[in-house]
Amino acid sequence: MTERQDNERFVSHRSSFLSFALCRYSHLLVYYVTEIIGESRLLPYCLKRWGLEEQRMMEAGFARVFRTIPLMLIVVLFCPFVYGKVIYVDDDAGADYENIQAGIDAAEYGDTVSVAPGTYYENITLKDGINLSGAGAEATIIDANGYGDVVDARANDVTISGFTLRNSGENDSGHMNCGVYVDGSYAPIIRNNIIVHSKIGIGVWDGANPEVRNNIIKNNFNGFYIYGSEEKPSNPGIINNTIVNNEIDGITLRVMVSPVIINNIITGHINGINHNYVTGSPILNYNNSWHNDVNYMRDNGVDDTLAGSGSISVDPCFAEPGYWADVNDPNIVVEPNDPNAAWVDSDYHLKSQTGRWDPASESWVIDDLTSDCIDAGDPNSPVAFELLPNGDRINMGAYGGTPQASLSLSIAVANGVIIDQQLNAAGQGYTVVRLYGSYYQMGYAHGDLLADYIVKTAEETKELLGVWYSVLRIVMAGSVWRPAEIEQELDGMVEALAEKYPAAGINKLDLKMFNAIGDLSYACRSHTCWGRYVAAPIKTLSTRRLDFPTPIGSLNHHVLFVYVPDDGSARWVNLGFPGMVTSAQGVNEFGTLVSLHDYESWGADISFGRMPRMIACRYALTYLPGSDLSSQLGGVFAELQEYEIMTGTFLNYYAPEGCGGVMTCNPNRTGPDFYDLRTPQNVWHHGEAMITTNQWTDGTYTPFDENFGADVYYNDETPKTQESHWSLVDPAGGQEGFQRLSVAYRGKGDMTIWADGRIDGIGRTPRLEYEWSELFGPYEQDYQYEQDEAAGFAELAALRLRSG
Repeated sequence: MTERQDNERFVSHRSSFLSFALCRYSHLLVYYVTEIIGESRLLPYCLKRWGLEEQRMMEAGFARVFRTIPLMLIVVLFCPFVYGKVIYVDDDAGADYENIQAGIDAAEYGDTVSVAPGTYYENITLKDGINLSGAGAEATIIDANGYGDVVDARANDVTISGFTLRNSGENDSGHMNCGVYVDGSYAPIIRNNIIVHSKIGIGVWDGANPEVRNNIIKNNFNGFYIYGSEEKPSNPGIINNTIVNNEIDGITLRVMVSPVIINNIITGHINGINHNYVTGSPILNYNNSWHNDVNYMRDNGVDDTLAGSGSISVDPCFAEPGYWADVNDPNIVVEPNDPNAAWVDSDYHLKSQTGRWDPASESWVIDDLTSDCIDAGDPNSPVAFELLPNGDRINMGAYGGTPQASLSLSIAVANGVIIDQQLNAAGQGYTVVRLYGSYYQMGYAHGDLLADYIVKTAEETKELLGVWYSVLRIVMAGSVWRPAEIEQELDGMVEALAEKYPAAGINKLDLKMFNAIGDLSYACRSHTCWGRYVAAPIKTLSTRRLDFPTPIGSLNHHVLFVYVPDDGSARWVNLGFPGMVTSAQGVNEFGTLVSLHDYESWGADISFGRMPRMIACRYALTYLPGSDLSSQLGGVFAELQEYEIMTGTFLNYYAPEGCGGVMTCNPNRTGPDFYDLRTPQNVWHHGEAMITTNQWTDGTYTPFDENFGADVYYNDETPKTQESHWSLVDPAGGQEGFQRLSVAYRGKGDMTIWADGRIDGIGRTPRLEYEWSELFGPYEQDYQYEQDEAAGFAELAALRLRSG
């Protein structure tokens, strides 16, 4: 025994029981005390804010963390002196014991039996109050050598973790022949193990209530067997396990059982979950039962209605699914009962385009797809130790809630989530962000999620304008911004930026400065069609190409904003850049694509009380006078006529099915600045198409500066596809336009959105392709930021109450 091991054993069991209780439940103490002082997720908070977002913590979160340090010091410093001793086991000698059972037998309540890597050929019987800990499931193996139960876990206040448990007996008298066997009024914790090659992976009988979490249960005759009687119901918790390729059932439920079965992946069985004459009330939520002969069996009949809330049935996309192969040729897949069958091992981490832990290389790797099991677990389950980005929702399967959980495509904060992002080291590329709540909340979330890039945009704008910056700030201070809620949105963004980057000193006028950058000149091309030019189910196609230089580098970061206001007003999508609350092009839930084109912008009027044209575009996009599509254009036109424009423009209002039109705007005319409302004309392509460039037309002919072949395109009256509609505006391979936005409209809230953007000197972003439903999604439920850790304790408490 080493000197270190000897020193850890000096405290007696009798003097340490009370202290053991303190330490055993120290996580509860930390939770409740930190809840009182205002921080309910200390460890995830520290991981996120210190390890992965150090700058943010240094500037905004320091005080919150240091409020918890005294408490943590008490726990960390006190527990080593009051917790039970550590007993070391190593089959290579040099430890307290060379076999595990001897270490268990010597342990007292509160002790930990720590087992070194190796293969231990023995059968294990646990006892109350100990922690049996291996060096990792891949490294520490308990092999029953074909006899009896690998582990008899009939004990309370006991945890077994970090082992491979394998090779039980098959029909040995007096044993259930399980990887882990529990019956009676016992509730061990079984976690972070691999349970394999046994008659039953985990067997639960007659009132036992184990908590089974983060295990891989594979290649057994039966994966998980649960039996309870009316007198002794069994109610285990089966949470975040991967149960795969067991010969008969993934999970068998028999008679009086009411387990909580959530966040599991169950695949490769005859029956995924076999609900066999059950009289209890199992909870079967947020599981992925897939590729079983029968995913859900009830009393010998198929019953997919057993799949509870949030359950799915999809390919989990494992990194390396295991399989049976011919022992002489691993390329030949065979059935498990083939005499030459040999198991080719597996990696059950989930594929991710953001990052997947590869145990072979001990590094994070990138896949070409992302598993649907990522961010698919119960929203009430804490994400625990999952690293960012984690979508603030736990993954399904054995690695959910652990540091090896595959990374999410999303980064979430209060009232916002980044649902997709691809940026290079210079911050060039694209981001897709969903914002929801009040306008202030959406602005705050926008500022929080994109703070780095907004600060950069503001700095680049100041540098671009030089001495004119101060002058134009005065202009912005006197300009008109509508709707009124946009001011609240800017207030929220300013607040978020002040918290993250107080030294930057960015205020609302700074944000307005670069939000009005669109009042600089630019050229554009847009077209829309309906009627004979589309084929069901598509009712309208609308595509817009924005031509614009990139005077500041931040414009190479293209952002697709998804807005979900909580006041019941219409939702919309806006294509812009970080910090942009105005619009140059966007589409609302009615399928109306609104955009700007340049027209006589040389005659700008920057006197007070005028509206920047990007504000006019945003106002037109979000101002909806009623739900009747045919009357919205007239209502928007009438509303805008109440204002004076700052810069000349065409304002497209491409409402679906011929209900749209184009307004001309000019600050240097007598009468309203918004005038000359052009609508579809029958003499131009049957009145079932429109085109806008930067030259005026009354709609009866093609504008003189049209240069992309619109007449040829529409003279061919065969129905158009979104692909052809998209390609028409930039036939040179997509290098001319700064941004493109396209919508294939099928109905309100039912459309396909495409978008991309130019990156100077590099090319273009990938084309983003989304269904409206994908963009708006279950935002209210799925992306609650920093959920209370109490959810985790409530989950466990529910298990215990149910079992009692």
